[in-house]
Amino acid sequence: MTRLIHNLEKQGLVTRVQDEKDKRANLIYLTKKGSELEKKASGIINKVVEKTLAQISEEEILACRNVLKKIFENLE
Repeated sequence: MTRLIHNLEKQGLVTRVQDEKDKRANLIYLTKKGSELEKKASGIINKVVEKTLAQISEEEILACRNVLKKIFENLE
């Protein structure tokens, strides 16, 4: 996780600020550049989700979620 945050920081996407209440912790914030990238990525993700689920009914999606939830619970 630290390496990932470090790389994002190097790219100017996040900034790391030491937590005033807990000096052992850092707070991570998106920079303006990071926020712009998030907006762009969200738009792309929404289009992909719409296309992926275009011909699947809400009932089918709900049934799939229920089955996946049961599978996940069985793995716990």
